[in-house]
Amino acid sequence: MKKQSVSKGFAILTLGSIIVKIISILYIILITRIIGKEGYGVYSAVYIIYVFVYVVTNSGISVATAKLLSELIAKGRYTDTTKSFKLILVFMAVIGLVMSLLMYWFAVPLSQIVKFPKAYIAIKTLSPAILFTSILSVYRGYFQATSNMIPTAVSQIIEQLINVASSLVFACVLIKYGIEVGCAGATIGTSLGAFGAIIYLLMVYRKNKISLRSAVKQKPTHIKFSTKDLSNKIIKYAIPITICLGMQNAGSLIDMVNVKDRLIFGGFSDSIASSLFGIIGQFNTLINIPITIITALSMALLPSISASNILGELNEVRRKIIYSFRICLLIAIPSAVGFSILGKPIYVMLFPTMPEGYKFMILGSIIVVLWSIVLIQTTILQGMGKLYKATSYILVGIILKVVINYNVVSIHNINIYGALLGNITYFIIPLLLNQLLLVKTLKIKLSLFKISFKPLISSLSMAIIVYPSQYVMFKGFNLLLSTYLSNTFSTLLAVILGSFIYVYVLALTKGIDNEDLQLMPFTITKLIPNIILAKIKKSSFISS
Repeated sequence: MKKQSVSKGFAILTLGSIIVKIISILYIILITRIIGKEGYGVYSAVYIIYVFVYVVTNSGISVATAKLLSELIAKGRYTDTTKSFKLILVFMAVIGLVMSLLMYWFAVPLSQIVKFPKAYIAIKTLSPAILFTSILSVYRGYFQATSNMIPTAVSQIIEQLINVASSLVFACVLIKYGIEVGCAGATIGTSLGAFGAIIYLLMVYRKNKISLRSAVKQKPTHIKFSTKDLSNKIIKYAIPITICLGMQNAGSLIDMVNVKDRLIFGGFSDSIASSLFGIIGQFNTLINIPITIITALSMALLPSISASNILGELNEVRRKIIYSFRICLLIAIPSAVGFSILGKPIYVMLFPTMPEGYKFMILGSIIVVLWSIVLIQTTILQGMGKLYKATSYILVGIILKVVINYNVVSIHNINIYGALLGNITYFIIPLLLNQLLLVKTLKIKLSLFKISFKPLISSLSMAIIVYPSQYVMFKGFNLLLSTYLSNTFSTLLAVILGSFIYVYVLALTKGIDNEDLQLMPFTITKLIPNIILAKIKKSSFISS
């Protein structure tokens, strides 16, 4: 599993993630119009509950599957690989069913605990998705372990298309019965989408396992692991990973539990508090675009680091770690700068009925960088089997976040911006402590400032040109078009312009090379002007 393997997997997952997120943004625009501001607040609360249950149930096993199977494959234990996969699949089907039933039975108390009593019907409607995604996560972990990212990327697109189409239809039909029922309709597609993705991955797996069987004959015979041995390995990997990922996602759950309550304490009505909470939901939807790409990088990176680590290739592990941080910051920094300078026009374009959340985006854009770094750090620690300390660091961040939210959100003039301060603190603490742990464990010089310098310079150069350009284009379009269309066209053109400027300045500063272009899907690289490609290739040639 060389660097090229990680690069190719990342490129494939990135393309799939971009397509999924574009569909997701269109969905959010439409669903907000259907269920309204208050409805979107309720909808956001429902999905925070769902995501937390999903993470606790599935994410640890998915990552553990990828880690365990990649290690078995690296050692040529193909029979044990197949046996482990089937064992995990049965286990997750049972766990998924139990968690789905619990989510359904406890829908009412869950909605009351999080201060969104109108969410109980949607929680019940969403509960079957836990069963389907539990099975789906095992198949995706399997393909992640085999470094075949195409099935995962395609399944994500299939899942999202089915989800969006069916959710919009059901939301339109059911909203006439009230916000509670309308929000429930907006969640039906999640289960249907996951089921459709399972069918696709099942068909791909049946073809893929034939090649795995043939590989068994090519490897030396090993003493097979017993079912007990494999079960112990799965539990050993899954428990710390589940705890760590659960802690990471607990931030949004904490926001939901105490932010709305503190808003009401600060003098806001229940309806306004729900609408304000919806702004946090919008923010999370937008910053999840670059975060999803970073997640794709971590998915491609995990099996590679796990395999190198189990084979004792420490130099290879170090190289992959530096490489992953570099790519992470190449994506996260311009995303954060872009959100900060184009926050208002982006919100007016995507959320014309409730654009007031743009201030939250401008002030909170730094979270993109902090979250991305923590994601990569966590992936590295997962691959090296060092998670318990990382989990304790996240716990410290959670405690400080709770304290800040409780005391600051209730201040009427600050309101939800207190949650923003809590989130920034929540990520900074584990980031700093994780970095110290990595440097100490690997005994390497790992300066995030040095790695981020060129992307930061390029991003600031982009901002200097893009910010006034968007304003000038808006004024020009506004002479001929409506205000909304003028803002939309000027914003989209500003994003495209900013992308070209950023890549060009990166090429000038030698912050990107020819190998980095391989990380990008071909559909994106072919859009880069020849003058920029020539500059990148020239820089790469001089460096070599």
